[in-house]
Amino acid sequence: MKLDELILKSGIDTAAVNGGNAEITGISYDSRSTKRGDLFFALPGSASDGDNFIPEAVKKGASAVVSQRSHQTGVPSIKVTDIKTVMARMAEAFYGFPSTKIDLYGITGTNGKTTITYMLESIAKASGESSAVFGTVNYRFGRQIFTLPNTTAESADISKLLAEFVKTGGRRCFIEMSSQGLDRKCAEALTFKAVVFTNLSREHLDWHGSMENYAAAKRRLFEKVCQSRGDKGLAVINSDDPWSEKILNGLPLKKVTYSINKHADYSGKIISMGIAGTIIEVKNSREKIRIELKLPGEHNVMNALAAFALAREEGFSGEIIKRGLEELLDIKGRLSRITSEKGFTVYVDYAHTPDALEKVIRSLKPLTQKRIITVFGAGGNRDRGKRPLMGKIVFENSDFSWITSDNPRNEDPRAIALDIEVGMRKTEGAKFTDGNPPWRVELDRKKAIAGAIAMAEKGDIILIAGKGHEEYQIVGAKNIPYSDIATVKKILKK
Repeated sequence: MKLDELILKSGIDTAAVNGGNAEITGISYDSRSTKRGDLFFALPGSASDGDNFIPEAVKKGASAVVSQRSHQTGVPSIKVTDIKTVMARMAEAFYGFPSTKIDLYGITGTNGKTTITYMLESIAKASGESSAVFGTVNYRFGRQIFTLPNTTAESADISKLLAEFVKTGGRRCFIEMSSQGLDRKCAEALTFKAVVFTNLSREHLDWHGSMENYAAAKRRLFEKVCQSRGDKGLAVINSDDPWSEKILNGLPLKKVTYSINKHADYSGKIISMGIAGTIIEVKNSREKIRIELKLPGEHNVMNALAAFALAREEGFSGEIIKRGLEELLDIKGRLSRITSEKGFTVYVDYAHTPDALEKVIRSLKPLTQKRIITVFGAGGNRDRGKRPLMGKIVFENSDFSWITSDNPRNEDPRAIALDIEVGMRKTEGAKFTDGNPPWRVELDRKKAIAGAIAMAEKGDIILIAGKGHEEYQIVGAKNIPYSDIATVKKILKK
């Protein structure tokens, strides 16, 4: 495709275009992977500036360059004021506007996004459909699996993968949309049919600065649905979360609610809960259906209600939804259960926010015969304010805990652990008759897990929280191979 044609199709605003009309055969924003014929986007970043890599991209054969500054590059160049929006629109146009050729569903909120996409994928599979899932664990459709660095990939990657999915004849894609991804304009050019909102609790305040800014970022996704669908756009929202109405306020969308505590379009009732899963009853204006979820916890009941509501509104039958939800046995790193021959159970979960930790631990309490032992930490170079909150929650809801390293990045793990301990020591009731607190600090994560396993007895539950599915630990600027699940299995095998 010629550069002039791509500019016209994408409808972008340009401050200046210089150097001719090049042939564009690909889109790139990383000079390391730039190929001959690519249109290279020099994205600004927190750690490095894409403008510094323009010479390398041109050397590798980039046909043209887009930047927010003027450059003499030896190839055609485009100067723009908002490069993230421009990349989103040009990529979507280059790949043939793939999001308009399928039904695209955005799942957003602090917690639950990954599980809901898995549930929706299982429902689609139960109906005989092949769907795509884009999110935290991976991006996948058919037999193809792609690993990308962020929950929400860059816009160019999303449009490219959607185009590949369209070629397979796929109809539906379920995509996790993080607030940071929305701020990075990753969804700017996408056409959504519906959006699910799960909940909003403290997270990413190092990025957003306030809960109001965090909510405003989430709202942008619903505004995208309004732009493309008007009042026919669908918003599936959690009535139990007070942010739902604030985020949707004034938007002319079709609103469908789900809840376990209030009257809603889709209401849920917990019949029983155990280690093997949870039996729930889902009621709406058309039916009342009993479902045996294999995933434990009240938070997964809410996730199932969200998936049920969207799927039912999109035309799936109640029986198909029931089958899809019941056939989902496990989600890697989402309360993944590992049993011990000694009679205790280990759960590995991604919970890394105060709200998620509280929900997960409280979900496990009814399942334990004795103690809850929690192994957890907090990420470095992220919101410090949530660390004492996490410590307080773990202290109040666990019988013993191990504070360890999560992804310290460029922070001192000892300082992170101290922030967590502050919340524990300030908790009412944090007085120890023998002077020994019911927690221990062990910054070597493997040793902390080994310590928790060594002290566990029959009937105990160990929760290892924070990393879930991740197969690396971020120390400094390096991703060191590491897995909580593999570590647990190795220790238990010994």
